[in-house]
Amino acid sequence: MAATIPTLGYAWRTLSVVSLASVLTGLGGSAINVALPEIARNTGADATAASWILLGYQLTTTVLMVVFGRLADLFGRRRMYLLGLATYTGAALLAGLAPPTPG
Repeated sequence: MAATIPTLGYAWRTLSVVSLASVLTGLGGSAINVALPEIARNTGADATAASWILLGYQLTTTVLMVVFGRLADLFGRRRMYLLGLATYTGAALLAGLAPPTPG
């Protein structure tokens, strides 16, 4: 059987979506570092607690990567990738539209 060769337009679309997701992932990791002083101030956390907040974020991201990797094996990589990207985008939009905290 002959292998199906994807069209060039499909390849560019795939590259664009994966590149956008990679940028968003890096941006999310950097945003937590930038926001950490404000998070610590609003929660009353000292330096040790603030480092635990950052560690908790990283640990949660790592564990969810494994869990969703397994779900992608079960339900399809494309479906889970697009669902995850849509969820991340929606959550980031909601976080960006949240009102500022008084203080």
